[in-house]
Amino acid sequence: TAVKAGLSIEMPNPILYKKDRLLKSFNEKKFTEEDVNVVVRKMLKIMFLTGMFDKNLPKGSVNTKEHQQASKQIAIASMTLLKNENQILPLDKTKIKTIAVLGMNAKKKFGKILYGGSSAVVPPFEITPFEGLQKKLGSNVTFVEDPAQADCAIVFTGLNHDYGQDSEAADRTKLEMFADQEKLIVETAKKNPKTVVVLLNGSPIAMDNWINSAPAILEGWYPGMLGGEVLADTLFGDINPSGKLPITF
Repeated sequence: TAVKAGLSIEMPNPILYKKDRLLKSFNEKKFTEEDVNVVVRKMLKIMFLTGMFDKNLPKGSVNTKEHQQASKQIAIASMTLLKNENQILPLDKTKIKTIAVLGMNAKKKFGKILYGGSSAVVPPFEITPFEGLQKKLGSNVTFVEDPAQADCAIVFTGLNHDYGQDSEAADRTKLEMFADQEKLIVETAKKNPKTVVVLLNGSPIAMDNWINSAPAILEGWYPGMLGGEVLADTLFGDINPSGKLPITF
């Protein structure tokens, strides 16, 4: 059926198009040689158009500074400020000596093979939000675990690419984040009035359970390999979070 329907490529691994299975179906006359030609012809056309058979075609480059800069500019343009009571943001690093960094995405890396599905991208390196803050603030700021002992608290939360979140093959069953993350936001804000919530996600999140507790909210999406640097620069005012929401929250 797949051959008859014109399926030209099966990703990430062949299941229908395994050699033994194809031969068996062909011998059972479920498709013809011409059906195979139609499928292969489409593949060959793209390969010729993209120069895959051109021996003189110059090879491209991977992970150049230009590529990294493009990734960074995309992340910068996507930063979206959702809430900022009492002008908590931008943070002033000359006045902050201690920071509490919390949340499931503070040290998380998203670039893993097939993490979330076939569209997963594995960069040569990835700067996490926590690493970005460390790089920006250096030894001038002490990172603490207790929000009550910090000049400000930052909760990096949102979603991830686990099955049933922002992933292939399973829809989310609810719009809310994980319950423990919602509880973390509420409890952190009780301990520290200067609490900033940074969302890393690719789909809408219901905020009813915690939005009144969080005085500042930054939508960071999935900011890529240099995302930690971009987030840190945004939180401390070197980047204007002027992005807009392309979907309804």
